[in-house]
Amino acid sequence: MSGNNQNVNKENKKASRLWNLLISILVVALIAALIYDQYAQRSVQVKQKVEFSFVTLLPKNSPTPMETLASTSNNSSPPTLSRFTAEPTATASPNSNLENIAPDFRVYDADGRAVHLTDYLGKPVVVNLWASWSDPCTKELPYFNKLAKEYSGQVIFLMVNSTDGVSETKESVQSYIKNTGFTFDVFFDTSSSIKNAYSANSIPMTLFIDKNSNLVGGFNGAIDEETLRAAIDLIK
Repeated sequence: MSGNNQNVNKENKKASRLWNLLISILVVALIAALIYDQYAQRSVQVKQKVEFSFVTLLPKNSPTPMETLASTSNNSSPPTLSRFTAEPTATASPNSNLENIAPDFRVYDADGRAVHLTDYLGKPVVVNLWASWSDPCTKELPYFNKLAKEYSGQVIFLMVNSTDGVSETKESVQSYIKNTGFTFDVFFDTSSSIKNAYSANSIPMTLFIDKNSNLVGGFNGAIDEETLRAAIDLIK
C-alpha cells in the first residue's frame, strides 16, 4: 500500500509540475501577445497618420512648379508633411504621375563630382537637407544613419549638407561626420540648388521620392525614427 501511495504522489507531483509549466507558458504567451498588440496598434496609428498626410492632395490651383513646404520659422514646432505639385520634366519615368514629378537638383559628392537627383531614376530616394549647426538636424541624423544602413540596396539616401561656405564649409562638415561616426555618404549643396528647386525656407527638410520619380511628400522639421520608417515604407 505504501508503495502505491508513493507512486501516486510521484505522479501527482509530476502532473503538478507539468500543470505549473503549462500555466507559465500561457502567461508568458499572453504577456507577449499584449505587448505585440500594443506595438502593432502604435505602428498602425503612425502609418495611418503618415498615409493620411501623404494622400492629401493640394487644391488644383496650387502654385507650380512646387508648393512651398508647410513650415514655420520656429524650429521647436512639430514637423508637417506636405503633398507637392511639380511641372513635368523630360527626365520623368514613363510610369510617373506627371503632376508630381520631383524637380531635379545638382549637388556634389566628397570628391567634387556633380550628382543629380535624376541619376537615381528607378530607385526610391530619401533626400535630407541638413546642417551641423542646426539642433533639429543633429537630433534626427542618427535615425537617418541607422535606416540608411538598414535599407541599403533598397532605398537611396541623399544626405545633403546645406554648405554656404560661411556657417558651414565642406571641411567642417567632414570633421563633424568623422567625430560623430556617421557612415552615410554626404553630399554638398553649395549653390542652394535644393532650396531653390523646392522653395525650402528652413532646415531640416526631408523629401520622399518613389522609384517612378514621383515626389510623394516631405517634412520640414525634425522627425523621429518611427515617422521616418513609416514614410519610407510608402515609397519602397
